[in-house]
Amino acid sequence: MVDRIDYLWSGPIKEPPDIDPPLKVAIVPTPDFTLMSLSCLIDYLRLAADESDFSRQIYCSWSLLAADDKPLVSSSGLAMLPTADMSNLEQYDVVIFHGGTMHSGKPAPQYIYDGIQQAVAKNLPVVGLCTGQFLLAEMGLLDGRKCAVHFSLEPLLRKHFPQVTPISDRPVVEDGPFMTCPGGLASIDLGS
Repeated sequence: MVDRIDYLWSGPIKEPPDIDPPLKVAIVPTPDFTLMSLSCLIDYLRLAADESDFSRQIYCSWSLLAADDKPLVSSSGLAMLPTADMSNLEQYDVVIFHGGTMHSGKPAPQYIYDGIQQAVAKNLPVVGLCTGQFLLAEMGLLDGRKCAVHFSLEPLLRKHFPQVTPISDRPVVEDGPFMTCPGGLASIDLGS
C-alpha cells in the first residue's frame, strides 16, 4: 500500500530565488470591507507569486495595512489582522483602497484619506476597489475621469458625483494615475 502522505505531497520544484518581490501591493480596507473582493484579488496574487500552489511571496507580495494592529472587520463580521501599518507607503508599487458596503454605519477613518493623499503625492498608482472609488470621488480625485462601478451603485455615483463618468460594463478602468474595479469576481481581472 502506498503511504498516502507521500503520495499526496509534492514540494516546490526549486528553491525560491533570492530576490525582493518585483511587485509589492498595499491593500487598505475600509470598515465593512467585502471579503469576496479581497479574497479574489489576494488569491490571484498568491497564485502568481510562486510556482504551483506553494503560496510563497516570491514574485509579488501583499500587505494588509491599517493605522494600528487592531483587527479589521469585514462586512460579514469576519476579522483580519493587518500585516503592516501606513507609515511607509513608498515601499509599495501600488496602493489599493478597498471599500465595502455603502450602508455601513462606520465611516472611513481619517488615516485612509491621509493615505490616499500620501499615495497621490508620492505618484504611486492608486486603486479604488469595490466601493473604494467612492473615497477617491469624494476627495475630487476622479473629477472629469472615468471609473468602474458596480451597476447597482452607478445611480448612487451619478447622484453624488456627477462630475465622474461611471463605467459599469468593464471590470477594470484606468484613467490617469487611478485604476478602479467594482469588486467581486472582477477583482481577479484587477490582479491580472
